[in-house]
Amino acid sequence: MWATTGEHTQTYTFNTTTPTGWTSTATTAAASGYAKIKSGEYVYAAIGTLVSDGEVLSSALDVNVSAGTFGTWGGSKNVTVTVELLDSKDVVLSSANASKSSLGNSETAYIGSDYPISVSLPANPSAIAKVKVSFSIPGASDVLRFKYLKVHYSTATASTDPSISASNVNLLPSATSGEISYTIVNPVAETHLTASATSGGDWISNVTVNEGTNKVTFTTTANTSAKRVGIIHLVYGSDLATKDVTITQAGLYTVTYTTAQTGGTLVVKNGEDVVTTGDKLPAGTVLTITATPDETHAFRNWQYNKGAGWQTKTANFDYTIDDNNVEFRANFDDAYPVNFSINGQIASTARFADGKKITFPASVTSFDGYDFVGWASSAIDGSVADKPTLVDTNNETMGTAEKTYYAVYVKNKYVAAFNAADITATPLTGTRTWTHAGSDISLYISAGQHYTGGTPRTFTVKKGTTNYFQISAPTGYKLNKLTVTISESKYKINSVESGASVSTSSTTQTVSFTSDMNSVKCYATSDNQIRATNIVVEAIKPEGYCTTLTQSAVITAAKYATFYSISALDFTGTGITAYTATDNETSVTLNEITSGKVPAYTPVVLYNADADGTAINVPVIASVTSVGDNDLRISSGKDVNNMYVLAKKPTIGFYPWNGTTDLSAGKVYLQAKASYGARAFLGFNDDVTAIEAVKAQNVVKGEYFNLAGQRVAQPNKGLYIVNGKKVVNK
Repeated sequence: MWATTGEHTQTYTFNTTTPTGWTSTATTAAASGYAKIKSGEYVYAAIGTLVSDGEVLSSALDVNVSAGTFGTWGGSKNVTVTVELLDSKDVVLSSANASKSSLGNSETAYIGSDYPISVSLPANPSAIAKVKVSFSIPGASDVLRFKYLKVHYSTATASTDPSISASNVNLLPSATSGEISYTIVNPVAETHLTASATSGGDWISNVTVNEGTNKVTFTTTANTSAKRVGIIHLVYGSDLATKDVTITQAGLYTVTYTTAQTGGTLVVKNGEDVVTTGDKLPAGTVLTITATPDETHAFRNWQYNKGAGWQTKTANFDYTIDDNNVEFRANFDDAYPVNFSINGQIASTARFADGKKITFPASVTSFDGYDFVGWASSAIDGSVADKPTLVDTNNETMGTAEKTYYAVYVKNKYVAAFNAADITATPLTGTRTWTHAGSDISLYISAGQHYTGGTPRTFTVKKGTTNYFQISAPTGYKLNKLTVTISESKYKINSVESGASVSTSSTTQTVSFTSDMNSVKCYATSDNQIRATNIVVEAIKPEGYCTTLTQSAVITAAKYATFYSISALDFTGTGITAYTATDNETSVTLNEITSGKVPAYTPVVLYNADADGTAINVPVIASVTSVGDNDLRISSGKDVNNMYVLAKKPTIGFYPWNGTTDLSAGKVYLQAKASYGARAFLGFNDDVTAIEAVKAQNVVKGEYFNLAGQRVAQPNKGLYIVNGKKVVNK
């Protein structure tokens, strides 16, 4: 509350200067006891400086303009006077009366020498900082002269009358009591507070004032129905101050639904607890509504009704109980199956209603050496060279019959690895080309040498910005990425041809391609060579579209073959057994991969008892983990020491490679242990091959053979093959 402290009038007479506390934009100097002002100019008073601490402006605020003579245009003319209250948004100017002795906002008035204009403002207890008076005068060069501005205002200070401060009270439905905390502002001695329930008396009782704790206590009954509101009326003294406190007790609201719906189920939960139909819950409770279709239906929507009709939602969501009972129900449509086949197997099945958009899997299994290109409505028998028609997954809709879609893949990625550590053949220097047999991707050095005398060995390009190594792929290929390992960070690729870019991280450089290229040159710097220890090339060449992924394995009548694939394979059920191989000094141990699953780029020995040279299709699978120790390697196209290759001469086994040319890239060989020295033959240390090796020879009954298939004239103690069977000589 506020109390008026005084009425004030300030009259400012303009002589030759602007009074203190006022601001003027007038450009014409005052003279002869008159202020002078042109159209668009204004003056304003800083009224806020006139108010004492603790006071605010209140009551009426008048600005009086008493005109003098008119100056240059003479006679009586209309002048618009506008009064604005700066720094205030609440004050509205009063309207002018018929005689124009008072002026409203932006109204036009006649100003004569004895005709003052008064602008009255209504009472307003907010602090008004400034009052601005501006003028609109007929001519741009005309000057209005006036004698003074008079400001009348009232001030007020805060009242010292007593008052009651207390907040409204909210109760839970289960509450049976409550309390109001209060404070008496400007208390009066020997004056007391009383309280009574003026509304809600049927459930609010025992209202008691405890002035020692400044609390009003009361009792209630637990609420089992809708929200209810009551009033406790507080009175201080006889009637010095009063206060109504609102008591709101939250209600309980009934949740109704049927779990078993036509075509599915509906479950309502409060947190982890299932809500039973007919349960009463307080407002503010968050319910989770889940509709689940059965195997022959699809969810359409669920609905709720708070008494004003059914409202529809199209997805499971949370519902917050308000001050209404609520009923839920779910709606389901007949749905038809959609199968998604990946690599010849149904990977998932979903159901959709007639006419509904089909949602395809967000992700599809990836396979080494294959790229997923989309979905087809029919399977591909084997593979096709031309890309099949793919469905538009954004607009495919369901009908009334079962559908199957097939993931379409294209075999395309080839990897060629050029490892300088594998190279021993001459010449050392000059131009040189290496070709990867599996893909015919080549590495060419324009000037340099293919290894250094030191460690590590490197593909070395002479320094000079015109010297380079070049990676080339045959027609139909597209280079995808080069990963180049360099011996030291300074011996790096400086630049590449247009259409490609190179990035460097420590001793690894990556060449990426922004356009289709099947060849790229990588240049040295003017100061340093390129010294690459390893160059891995990824190239893409589409080789047929398919919906069932396989790789062909060919095993001759020798029954054994070495093999590797760019994809992970599963030999289970093909009649082929896959082995890794380890050199154990006198023979080779074949380690069966019992799962039948072989990772991509893993060299193995294959065995098929019924092999006759016919290609067998082996299913491609997703990547699998490593298969353990393995002394088999994939040739990079350059010979290394202790290379053994699989052959039958006539005994099946590994024989030293002594070809007149390097072993072709992509061929599998055994990297024998150098510590055992040169050996003419490494046979298999297993039952099948040892016995077959003996059968392949002209055997005399009773002769002894070791497990490598070698005839033994004087056998010692140990395990031998005799008459086609394993025996132990003691």
